[in-house]
Amino acid sequence: DDLSFSQSRDQLISVSFPILLGKVVIIHRKDNGKFDVGQIEKFHGVVSLFEQNVWEEAKRRHLNLERIGSVDQNLQMVFSKRADYCVTFLGVALAKIGSSKDYKDSLVIAERPLLTMPVYFTLNKKFASLLPHIEDSFYKTLRGDLSDYPELLGINRQPVKKSKVKPPSTAK
Repeated sequence: DDLSFSQSRDQLISVSFPILLGKVVIIHRKDNGKFDVGQIEKFHGVVSLFEQNVWEEAKRRHLNLERIGSVDQNLQMVFSKRADYCVTFLGVALAKIGSSKDYKDSLVIAERPLLTMPVYFTLNKKFASLLPHIEDSFYKTLRGDLSDYPELLGINRQPVKKSKVKPPSTAK
């Protein structure tokens, strides 16, 4: 969710419906023969400070998970064997591992995701006047043929109330 645990969370607003279902995955070393995803609670893991909803779910599941700065730091901890695994969203994991030869050679994403969670578009409250237009745009975009986007299937089936507000003018 990339929202921090800081007090500034109360300055954020989100669209009223999820824009996709995000897979949160487990990343571990290929050469860690002791690691077992089925018994993940027995191992030491790390999660980014900015993945608040993932952290809350990990606490609910009683995972031995520590909050560390960023995904980059988390991957470095797994790579250097200071943590058994880290958790992050699949897209982030693919981008980070794909951009590093060392990570490609030594880290692996577990086949079974830790969880799947709804992801909402979020912005600062100072842009609240734009929210109806943003929701309208998502509504139109996410209601078409979604067969090429399996991560979107099954969500956003409830109609969203259309805004009667005119889009802001871009002319100066």
